[in-house]
Amino acid sequence: MLVGKREIGIDLSRAASFVPAFLAGAVLGLGLRAADAGLPFLLFLFSLGLFYVRLLFFYALPSAALYLAQSAVRLFKALQEGFSPFKALVFLLAADAGAVACGLIGAAIFRPGGAGGIEAGFSGGFAAFLPSVLPFFFLASFIFGAGAYLAKEAGEKTCGILSSLEAASERAEKIMFSAMPFFVFCLAAGVFSLEGAAAFLPLIKTVFLAIFASVIYALLVWGSFLRRCGRFCAGHFWSFYRQTVFKAASGLDSRACMDNGVHNLARMGIAREKSAPLLDLLSRFPGCGSALYLSAMALTALQLCGLVPSVLQLVALFAVSCFMSLALRSKPSGSLLVLFALLQLLGLPAESAVYFILADVLLDLAQSAVNAAGSGALAYLADKLGWK
Repeated sequence: MLVGKREIGIDLSRAASFVPAFLAGAVLGLGLRAADAGLPFLLFLFSLGLFYVRLLFFYALPSAALYLAQSAVRLFKALQEGFSPFKALVFLLAADAGAVACGLIGAAIFRPGGAGGIEAGFSGGFAAFLPSVLPFFFLASFIFGAGAYLAKEAGEKTCGILSSLEAASERAEKIMFSAMPFFVFCLAAGVFSLEGAAAFLPLIKTVFLAIFASVIYALLVWGSFLRRCGRFCAGHFWSFYRQTVFKAASGLDSRACMDNGVHNLARMGIAREKSAPLLDLLSRFPGCGSALYLSAMALTALQLCGLVPSVLQLVALFAVSCFMSLALRSKPSGSLLVLFALLQLLGLPAESAVYFILADVLLDLAQSAVNAAGSGALAYLADKLGWK
């Protein structure tokens, strides 16, 4: 398909390497389990997979701190230079909070982890819920980024260093994620050899949780937002923009997806000169789909560990997830490291994240679709309501 003079296509390279690796690992694990053979080899593969998970867990801490600092720079820059339209930023942050709430509600309903009702991990109250200095570390990172920007000329060098570190971190993440299919194979082989076909159930429930929560969120939050500009605006927007949402859900890269979104907004009468800069600006801030993913998977991880938080602790999890969502970026698997940082903040082990790596590509596509829909809906609202 052509958008303007640029040809765009669907990039399924991640899924093309990820799915065969997962299936090969599952078949190997189930086959050797049925034959009651090869246990030492499977344990070796599983240990390799866990090594990879722990490596990502370790890397997630400085990565999330760096992106929180950069997020503070972007946020304060947008506030001081004039985010246009400013109401779009307000709606975006409100939509992210709604996404976090929908993620928690969806995980509480679906219970992919099959919570066992064990509350031992929370017996110490919030001291156990926030077991270390990590909350202060992440908060200090955000404050440091804000201070670097607000220092103006004195902080320009620091902001430049943060940008350089961000570029280096993205390159390092690309290297680590390029090895993910092999370690997915190792993890799948180990998990299915230990748990058998029963391992499919939490995986399927986790993927359906992402889909269920995303649909409910779109209907409740974006549906209500779009009705602000007219009774039939939600249907009008969806009839034109669904192509972009489906392309985002099928693996289209973010730049090509943005071009397609600009094209479909133009079909609704919204000038490219107005929608393109806004979509580009919104892409630098957390997406609502990524925020939904973050909270839903965090509660699912607690359930996988047999922990049932109280209502008060769920409120705390909501607040922490909203804050950590500021570190999210629109990159393939970009939410995974932030999730790992959040799991460590909650005091959960690396093993709690195994299922999220096994389902990463499908979960990534679900949040990409919601991110695309959210950005497009904000651009539509900005035009129809005349935001300045």
